[in-house]
Amino acid sequence: LGKIFLGDGGAYLLGTTLAILSAQLVGRHTGISPWFPLVLVVYPVWETLCSMLRRAAFHHAPIGPPDARHLHSLVYRALGRRNAATAVPLWLVQLGMVVLAVSWRDSTPLLMLQAYGFIALYCAVYLLLAWRERHLTRG
Repeated sequence: LGKIFLGDGGAYLLGTTLAILSAQLVGRHTGISPWFPLVLVVYPVWETLCSMLRRAAFHHAPIGPPDARHLHSLVYRALGRRNAATAVPLWLVQLGMVVLAVSWRDSTPLLMLQAYGFIALYCAVYLLLAWRERHLTRG
């Protein structure tokens, strides 16, 4: 029921703009780690990569069409289909990622640890929620 929708063109434009700005930021400010912009967008980047892999490897489906198996969809269903209850925890995780990334903007090892830590947390939460959903629907 959302009122704002970028569509593919808008999403591509936004992604391209962020990529260009990230490259310019790192190029103009040598004290900033190249991992800094990646950590800022690790959630949507990892979500996209995981969705493509999940569709191709496990569901033998095309990687392009939308589905309801994203992390936010699993959180939405686990929290009783309430949009606010879904958005707030995901916003808080992203806020924590941004605060840490800004604090560590010049430390490649810490930013790498943060990115890999987020990926591990994402995968653990995703697998737990997917397992929970699968077992609740079978019972």
